[in-house]
Amino acid sequence: MATFGFGQLAVPLSQLLLEGQPGCLLLVTPDIVDAVVVENGAANWQTPIPLIPSVLGMSAYHQMVPVQLCGGGNILAVTSTNSLRLVLAIP
Repeated sequence: MATFGFGQLAVPLSQLLLEGQPGCLLLVTPDIVDAVVVENGAANWQTPIPLIPSVLGMSAYHQMVPVQLCGGGNILAVTSTNSLRLVLAIP
């Protein structure tokens, strides 16, 4: 899962899900959550940001929260990456 938000957290995944692994934290407010498929060991994700002056210079945060499934589709484990701080700008 790709998690994108405008704030930071520090919530252990084990408090949110039974399958959350020890030491893994949700570090981003889940304002936008998308399912992302891993292909050849990489996951690509993008989201549109409105092109309005009020968002320029705003900080946003992104984190991947991998969900490991078994062959039957049941969740085996949920882990997390570090988070990224992004500053929104016009390309």
